[in-house]
Amino acid sequence: MASSDKRKAEEGLAEPSETAKRPRVDETEADAPAKLSLKLEILERAKRTLQQKKEFLAAAKKAQAAAAAAASTPAPRQEQAPAVAEPGAGRSQKPAVGTAEEEAPADEGAFFDPEIGHRGGRRMDQRRRGGLQFVEEGKFQKQAEISRLRRPPREASPAPAPVPAVEWWDARLLTDKTSYGAAAEGEPSIREERITHLIEHPVLIDPPGEAPLPPPQPLMLTKKEKKKMRTQNRQAREKEKQELIRQGLLEPPPPKVKISNLSRVLGEEAAADPTAIETEVRRQMGERAAAHEDRNLARKLTPAEAREKKLRKLLGDPEADPTTSVSLYKVGSLARPQLKFKVSLNAQENHMTGVGLAVEGEFTLVVVEGPPKAQRRYVNDSGTVLKPSFRKFRVETLRNAAAAKAFLGQYNLSHYWDLAEASVPE
Repeated sequence: MASSDKRKAEEGLAEPSETAKRPRVDETEADAPAKLSLKLEILERAKRTLQQKKEFLAAAKKAQAAAAAAASTPAPRQEQAPAVAEPGAGRSQKPAVGTAEEEAPADEGAFFDPEIGHRGGRRMDQRRRGGLQFVEEGKFQKQAEISRLRRPPREASPAPAPVPAVEWWDARLLTDKTSYGAAAEGEPSIREERITHLIEHPVLIDPPGEAPLPPPQPLMLTKKEKKKMRTQNRQAREKEKQELIRQGLLEPPPPKVKISNLSRVLGEEAAADPTAIETEVRRQMGERAAAHEDRNLARKLTPAEAREKKLRKLLGDPEADPTTSVSLYKVGSLARPQLKFKVSLNAQENHMTGVGLAVEGEFTLVVVEGPPKAQRRYVNDSGTVLKPSFRKFRVETLRNAAAAKAFLGQYNLSHYWDLAEASVPE
């Protein structure tokens, strides 16, 4: 009985019994009073713990009941009008707003706030919790059919254009432009004078669309990289040739026999008749040398091609830029024949045209026309013209600046002299 009462006391379902409160004391023990006081203290502590648990369970039940009542029938808020402050009152005073529910004791609603209520719970309850909603078969087809029926009939089925009795390209050849039938009796149905040998080609029109992007520019390689690319290409061609020979698609070339590898290539044949084999090998060597010389002669440029190549290297490619570059040189006096000869010879060797105007007591203006690679130093002004104004280069000696300007005016180049006069040497 004592053990059952003790278990009920620990579970909080019943108070400790008298037997538990008054434990049996063995009087024969010497320390009985000390043990009795210790057990009484333990029982008092357990009693206080059980009382606290009871109070906590009662408060929790009250809170649950209040929450259920607020969720089922929420009470309307009774707002109180703010109190009007007195004219002389301070600005720090605030209107008193409150309700009777807010002034309730703290122990009644310690675990529930009526301002919040169960709004989140009500929203969760109102939310529809259904399964997956599958679209029925043919739903969208029905919608499309309904929209098609609601469309105006003209837009749904436009009336086809009537077929003409006579096509427009045949009407100009027929006597009767309304039908292909025969004309009146005795008159031809086709106007033969309109038929000529002229063939009209339609104008070519580019197809609609954006123009294709330009191809990528080739990568500029250095001299060492170009040499490496040539070596790799040659090795690739040789490898492809060896593969064709291995597959039997190409006949293998004859062995390149020389005096140095005669015995290694021919073997027993060289030992059987060395004189005849040596003669044959020397003949093959001569043929290979002759073929090599022929290939070199085929690649060799003719005198005209060599001259053109030299001029292209000296002057540049004339087809790349059809315009002609013009340069003005402002130099000192060319009174000495040696200086005139140097200026004329340099212009002729560089295939340049122009004129040199040497004015007594003034500077000398040299006008040269030619490719940019032929023009060197002392540039006073440069530009481009559509075609050269002079046929060759020569030096003219004039008396004054007016005569020089008049000479250039014959070629509509009088502004050259003005540019030379306005320039200041550096």
